[in-house]
Amino acid sequence: MATLLYVAGLLAISLGVAHSVLGERYILVRLFRRDDLPHLFGGPQFTIRTLRFAWHLTTVAWFGFGALLLHAGRGDLTVPGMLKVVGITFIASGLLPLLFTRGKHWAWLVMFAIGGLALWGAPANAQQPPPEAVATCMEHMIADGRMTGRDIPDKARGREYSELVTVRYDLDGSGKAVNPRIVQGSTRGIFDPITIELLGRARFEPGVTAKDCLYVRTYSAVRRR
Repeated sequence: MATLLYVAGLLAISLGVAHSVLGERYILVRLFRRDDLPHLFGGPQFTIRTLRFAWHLTTVAWFGFGALLLHAGRGDLTVPGMLKVVGITFIASGLLPLLFTRGKHWAWLVMFAIGGLALWGAPANAQQPPPEAVATCMEHMIADGRMTGRDIPDKARGREYSELVTVRYDLDGSGKAVNPRIVQGSTRGIFDPITIELLGRARFEPGVTAKDCLYVRTYSAVRRR
């Protein structure tokens, strides 16, 4: 699945490049040679610049989609990460009308506002589990999975980190969690595998069945100086 997402992301980025390069060469240049373009603000230049930024706007959007697909392929696509990609994409999009039309087309104001709000909202979503996460199915847990020093991922050893991982799972009456799936992963997915492992070590009341339970683990360490 990861390989397919990588391929999809690279195709999206390649499509964007082709759209801009070939569009400029075979469509826009020939279109702008016409003498019947609408005259706005005293001439055709505003029309030409608006059409040009609108054309390349699609490329920026496809780059943003490609980035999301690549993050999904790496397994570290989180809500904060998604908001950052969206924010950067809109800010990059806003640069096009700002530069091409020299600020005359006011779309850049709206795009900057959208991008800024997305980036501002990213940290607020970083370490907040769903409100029901702690309570859901936890009353049926007999013993949580115990983490030892050996369970710390190699990539996290000797580093500072503060991570939260949320996993959705089911109970089938066997006393163990089944069908685990990551809802909110850690940075670059470093702590995702051990979270699934710890959930597998947990024990629940036999005979209890439930769907879409939520399991939350937090990890933090401060590097000593």
